[in-house]
Amino acid sequence: MRSRVVEIGSIVLATLVAISACTSPPVNFTTQLDKTGGLGPRDPIVHAAATIGSVTSISPLGDGDSEIGFQVDGSHAKEVHQDAIMLLNTQPGTPSLEVMNQDAMSPAAQPGVRLDGASDTYQAQMIMLSRGPGSLASALSNAVNAFPSSSTPPPSQSSVQLGQMLNQIAQQSSAIATAMNPPTPAEVSKMKSDAAAVERQFMRNNKSAQADRVRQQLNETLAGMGIKPSSPPPSP
Repeated sequence: MRSRVVEIGSIVLATLVAISACTSPPVNFTTQLDKTGGLGPRDPIVHAAATIGSVTSISPLGDGDSEIGFQVDGSHAKEVHQDAIMLLNTQPGTPSLEVMNQDAMSPAAQPGVRLDGASDTYQAQMIMLSRGPGSLASALSNAVNAFPSSSTPPPSQSSVQLGQMLNQIAQQSSAIATAMNPPTPAEVSKMKSDAAAVERQFMRNNKSAQADRVRQQLNETLAGMGIKPSSPPPSP
């Protein structure tokens, strides 16, 4: 009889734990986009092909940009990392925001923070590159280290140099591709528009160093095409 009572108690406890996990309150975040692509409240937040939350609000910021409020189910909150980029997906069907975690080992984002946002994959690439070679080196270090400590040490000099080398290879590959297939004026215009949008976002978020890197990347790319560097950076 006692064993039966213990068994029932264990089942009840497991059920309560499961219910508690399912009813964890949602966690709210914000991001910024220069284009919303029809995105609106109740549209999905997606990670690893699964819906983990929804858009809650769209608010104008000026210069045609918008702040996107969204919430993630409590049971999925840890899937949003502090280095996540919120990528707009406008493929046929319902628009959505995709959670792109640059480093699988980075900590979960704190509730309420404003995450970097990208309206297309080119903007997402600029955001990742703006974080510097140290960001890539840190990701490589975490991938090699099977048992990371609670406090990740800064990347070694050799890791930073490796990140710089990979970045140079990417730039050289881009230059070769450009020489073989020069971009159209419309493509150059979009490149400049995307860079300006990412810069505005960084300036609003007090990330002036990253904004400077975006401008440097753009000017280096334009120089490789034989195009005059872009205009001075926008004011915050």
